[in-house]
Amino acid sequence: MSMPTGTNTTWAQVHELRRAEPGIGAGRIARRLGICRSLAQRLLRETMEEANERGRCTRKRRHPTEMHARAAIVAIRAEGNPSQLSAYSCSFCGGWHVGHTAGQKLMQILMAAE
Repeated sequence: MSMPTGTNTTWAQVHELRRAEPGIGAGRIARRLGICRSLAQRLLRETMEEANERGRCTRKRRHPTEMHARAAIVAIRAEGNPSQLSAYSCSFCGGWHVGHTAGQKLMQILMAAE
């Protein structure tokens, strides 16, 4: 994820505040850094999105190409796993990952809620 132009230092400061104080809100960030609340909200949202993306990426095997990821899906299915899997490009690492399709994820969430 790219950092907002002109706010790289502030973006890094928000990231450090989030690391030091999990759950910190935009109001406190704005006061600590001397920035407006709307900028603090935007930067907080961006750092949270970046952290979520990094977390999804680092928990999965990175494949160098789409072809390698699709070959991994074939191997997983050959082992008897019936899951609906798809290959997708990762904007965080630039590689390819294998994951459940959106429909399969939704079904898992709905079944877990019952």
